[in-house]
Amino acid sequence: MTYCNEKNKAIVTYIKNNQSTRYETNFIPIDVEVVKNDSGTYRFYGVGDDGVSYEFTANGINPGYAANTGFNGRGVTPTMNGLFIQPQWYYYVSGYGIQILQSTAICQIKVTGSGNNFTDNIDCPGNYKVSCDDDCPDGYMRCECPGYPGYCCIPCHEIRNEIASITAAVRGINRG
Repeated sequence: MTYCNEKNKAIVTYIKNNQSTRYETNFIPIDVEVVKNDSGTYRFYGVGDDGVSYEFTANGINPGYAANTGFNGRGVTPTMNGLFIQPQWYYYVSGYGIQILQSTAICQIKVTGSGNNFTDNIDCPGNYKVSCDDDCPDGYMRCECPGYPGYCCIPCHEIRNEIASITAAVRGINRG
């Protein structure tokens, strides 16, 4: 998603190692994307054109299969993160699959556009907020505060819930 068009600065806030982390840039607009990679050990298996069953294990991220152009365009070859992990002659024609032996999720935040090429590993599921210039992110209200930077951003849903509670209390007093 694109943020901060026609602004001067973008601030991306995300959680890394259970702590709030910020990335600031003056190169705007920016695009922000969270990518989840499954890292682990996988068992690849399948049947080749010769009818022989093949299997092996491999470690990496994003296991999959890609079309094999080395065997008349027939069959698929195992891949990790979009790259072949076996030679082109190692192909499956039918009955292929992947079994997860051990897996952990790794999330990355990617900020691109207008000269930005920032990537960082972050806590999954990879939530982030973007504010432009000194404004609060969407869904937040700006309030003056005594500490730096002189304002704070309060989530609108908290204000909405508090107003609903006060309204209910006042209605109860008026009926009482």
